[in-house]
Formats: sequence, structure tokens, C-alpha cells
Amino acid sequence: MNFFEHQDWARRRTGLLVLLFVVAVVLVVLVANVAVFAVLSVSGGDGRAGAEAIDFSWPLFAGVGFAVVALIGGASGTKMLSLRRGGGAVAEMLGGRLVNEMSDDPDEQRLVNVVSEMAIASGTPVPLIYVLDGEQGINAFAAGHGVEDAAVAVTRGALEQFTRDELQGVIAHEFSHILNRDVRLNTRLTGLLFGILVLSVAGRLLLRGGAHARIGRSNDRGGGAGAAVAIGLALMIVGYIGVFFGRLIKQAVSRQREYLADASAVQFTRNPEGLASALKRIAGYAEGSVIEAPAAEEVSHFFFADGMRSAFFGKLLSTHPPLQERIRRLDPSFDGSIDEATTTHSTAPVSMLSADMQDGIEADDRVVAAPSSVVGSVGTTDADRMVYDDIMEIEIPAAIRTLLKSPFGAVSVLFALLLDDDDARREQQLALLDGQLQPAVIQEIIRTYQQVTLVDRHARLPVADLAMPALRAVSQNQYEQLLHALDIVIDADDHLSLHEYAIRTIVRYRMDRHFGLRTARARHVGESEANAATETLLAGLARIGHDDERQASSAYAAALRKTGRAVRSGQLPNPSASEIDRAIASLSHLPMRRKQSIVDACAHSVLADADVTVEEAELLRVAIVALGCPLPPFLPAATA
Repeated sequence: MNFFEHQDWARRRTGLLVLLFVVAVVLVVLVANVAVFAVLSVSGGDGRAGAEAIDFSWPLFAGVGFAVVALIGGASGTKMLSLRRGGGAVAEMLGGRLVNEMSDDPDEQRLVNVVSEMAIASGTPVPLIYVLDGEQGINAFAAGHGVEDAAVAVTRGALEQFTRDELQGVIAHEFSHILNRDVRLNTRLTGLLFGILVLSVAGRLLLRGGAHARIGRSNDRGGGAGAAVAIGLALMIVGYIGVFFGRLIKQAVSRQREYLADASAVQFTRNPEGLASALKRIAGYAEGSVIEAPAAEEVSHFFFADGMRSAFFGKLLSTHPPLQERIRRLDPSFDGSIDEATTTHSTAPVSMLSADMQDGIEADDRVVAAPSSVVGSVGTTDADRMVYDDIMEIEIPAAIRTLLKSPFGAVSVLFALLLDDDDARREQQLALLDGQLQPAVIQEIIRTYQQVTLVDRHARLPVADLAMPALRAVSQNQYEQLLHALDIVIDADDHLSLHEYAIRTIVRYRMDRHFGLRTARARHVGESEANAATETLLAGLARIGHDDERQASSAYAAALRKTGRAVRSGQLPNPSASEIDRAIASLSHLPMRRKQSIVDACAHSVLADADVTVEEAELLRVAIVALGCPLPPFLPAATA
């Protein structure tokens, strides 16, 4: 199942989720009516215990149903609004603390390094990183609406207990959920089910209030309070029935996805032992994987391992498969025996490369990429890319890596990446920045430029990506000033290079939504608009990927046929950068099933001549990423 097939599967699962939710609401309404009629029958409807049972009433039935649906709908809507800013909201619900990338805690630095490596290898923005300091159980989760607002969180127990290989396996598992947008389905599920779960909360409050009122009144005037207690008890029962249905729905949605995420994690890392060892460590750990936070029930389907104490419903309704079964799928030799886990991890950085590999790989300025392989690469990564990311990590100067951890340094690196190699043009760019940025920033850009020249050309776009987490800390006004200054630097020579366009596009795509400058709300794109945008994008990429007009025209025609359409007679269009931007913006709203053929066509428009420069590969990748399809970096041609 490739990325696009998984999206279609997730869409169908969303339909199943809605159907199950509607069935659950109907059943809860029926149970609530039974409870209300039972209470009123006992009290006679007027608070006097022992009165005769009341007759069935459709208006009363409808009123109770309306009240229950309104409560569920209101609570679900409120919860969805509270989660709209993405994965950070879920992490903070559970008491998560945002990790400071400048932290001197070696465990936290190891976590930041592992998450950053996985993000670069998979072509996604580095997610927000949280630690649940109050949780000693070993667990983790990813949350959000997609790759742009995702967050990864681990418990303090996981941070202290996992080895680096184990942590990498778990983070790879969570990235699978991000890449396949399981997190989006999980977030919707949380919002919908909260309305059902809130009934038990309402019943508990009513029960407590009625009990207090009954104590404070005389026996002959306490009938109303008694009815309130009875209704509160009934609501609690209904609420727990809602919890039962919530668990049932979570199980229906979650269990198979955990197996798929385990398999993806092995594909990403090529190290099944790391993930299997993490699961064994949880199984043998005294605290297990339990999450103690009060909100754990609401988001139990997010967790890497079952975070709930399962005494109430038993293992039958667990949101996760049994640990032993997950381990056995990863390690067929596993005999079921688990030793008690001990804290043995090392915080020292571990390289995936041997010494001879570190010294023996040199990248040229070309990439090797087959157009037919691009669609299959979307939404995934592999160990080869993770190894190359380790190479890049070694080759990025330590001064650059340090700068990327603060907003001031990240801005300096970003502008240094855009400075021209020509001395005169570089001086012109710096002069134009005078008055746009503070003098201290300009001086840091000049110093940083010397370090940036040491970064391999293949690594420069990933370096820009690594600047994004620190940039989230600036204000919206500062970000808009930053964009204005970026445009000034890029437009200084009246020529937009492929590298400049790629940097600007990745910054806008990664950051605009974070600052509310781009909405996540989908809109309908008509057939004529989609066709025109496709032609514009493919024509632009064909011209970029081929110097010869005839080759560009041939690539454009072949790419357009990949979308099921024939090229129209006439000259090959020559769209501007702004026209390409608008085309990508339109196409990004298409359903995923429509995007697959467009991504395939984009790949054929650029890669048709099998001679692709780093700059051409960068532009192809950011165009596909901006369509909402995470694509890992292309590997360079390498010589030993």
C-alpha cells in the first residue's frame, strides 16, 4: 500500500468512524431515555418517591434525545476547536512540556537529534517535540492534523529507559503515523468521542450536586434532590456505556494501524531489533506503558503502546494489539519470555556509519532518480537516506548546528544560504538588508556565510528545513518582516535561481500555516482550474529540467499524458514563478487520489533526461512537498 492508497484507505476509515459514531450516539440516546423514564417512573415525575409509573411519551423521548445529542455535539465541537492548532494541543492536554533545542539534558538532546534525523530523511518538517515529565510509564505518541502541525511526545520513562536504537525505532513508528496521516484520523476521533465521554462527567457532577443538595434539605423536601441524584447516576451509567462504545470504535480504527506502523518503522530503519527491543522493554518494565494523566482515556488511541489500565474492560477492548504479538511479528524467534527491564541506555551519540563509510563517500552535483520511483517514495523513507543524513550531519559544521537551535541563529543561516557566491552581488544583497534587519543580525549573516560555504550543496535545503523549528518562536510580525527581507535578497539581481525559489517555497510552505497565513481548510477545485494548474506546473518543471526546447516539449507532453490528457497544439508554455506558485496552491486542495497522477507527471517532467542537478531535484521535491505529499530527499550520485 503506497502513500496515496493509504490516504484513500484512511478516507474510507473516516467514513466508518462517522458511521460507528452515529450508531453509538443512537444507542446512547436510547439508553438515556430508558434511564430517564425509569427515574421518572420511580419518582412519578414530580420528585415524590413511590408514585405510579408514568406512560411513555414521544415528546419526552424526543426532548431527552435532543438534549443528549446537543450535549454530545456541543462537547465534540468544543473539543475539536481546542485541537485545531494541532499536535501541540494534544501533548499539552497530557501535561507535555515543549523541549528546548538548546537543552543541556543529554536525554532530551538525543531525542531532538533522533526526531530531526527522521524528519529530514522523510522530507517532513521537524515536528514539535514534547516530554511528559510526570509520566514514568514507557510510552510515546504523535498527534496533529498532518505533517505541518504534528508533534511527537515521549514520556520521561521512555526517555530514561530506551537505548538510542530503541528510541529510533519508536520515533520511526510514530513518523509512520504522521506520514500516513493516521494522526489526522486520531485527532478527529478524539473530538467526536469526547462528546460521548463527557456524559459520564455530566452525570458525576449532577450526582455530586444532588447529593450535597439532599444533605442540606429536610427529608420532606428532598425529593427533587433525590431525583437529581438518580438522574446523575443514570447519566454516569450512560456515560460509561459511552466509554465502552468509544473503546470499541478506537479498537476498530487503531489495532491494524499499529501493525502497519511497526512494519513501516522497520522499513525506515532497517533495524527490527530496535523496535522489538523497545516493546520487550515495555513488557518487562514495572511501570509498563500506563499514562496517568486524567486526559489519557480521551487520547488512548494515539499511544505507541496501550496507555490505559485495562481492568475495567479487560484486554478485549484494548486499543492496541498484545505486546507479545507485536514482538513476535518483528522477532520470529521470540519465545514469549520477558526479563525485567533495567536502565542501561547510553546517552552518547551513535553514528549509523562505520569509519570507512564516513571517509569514503563524496557527493557530486548530480542526483540519481528514476521518474517511476518517485510515487512509491512519497510518504516514506529508508535506511539509505537515514545513513546519508548521518553523513550530512557529520559534514554540517558544528557552528551551523548550534546556530540552528535559536531564532537569531536560524535567521542568520537562512539568509546566509541565499547570499550569492559573487562578491559584488553578495555586497549588494547585504546593502539591501540594511534597515530591514538589525545590524547584529547582518553581522552574524556575514560570519555565518563562511560556514555555509563548507556545507555540501546536497545538504543546503535540509539545513534550511532544520531552521524551521527555531523560527516558530518568532512573532507573526517578525515572520512577515522576515519574508519581506527574504524577497529583497532573492530579487536583488532580478533573477530567481532554482535554489532561491526552493528555499523561499519551503519556508512559506513550512511556516505560513503556523502563523495563520495559510488555511488548512480544503476548497473545491473545478476541473478546468485543475487542468490549467496542472499544465502550468508541468510546463514550468519541464523547462527547468531541460535546457533544450525540444527536450522540454517532449518531457512536457509525456508528463501530461501521465495525467490522462494529451498535449494541446502550440508552443510550450513559459510560466513565471508566481504562476507556478498559484498552480501549486490550487492543486494542493485536490483529493489525494487525484494527486498521485500529478506527482508522477511532475517526476517525469523533470527526470526524463536522467541528468538531474541538485537544484533541479530540490525544485521538484519542494513542488511535490507543497502539494501536500511528503517526499524524502533524492540521494546524490556518490563515488568511493
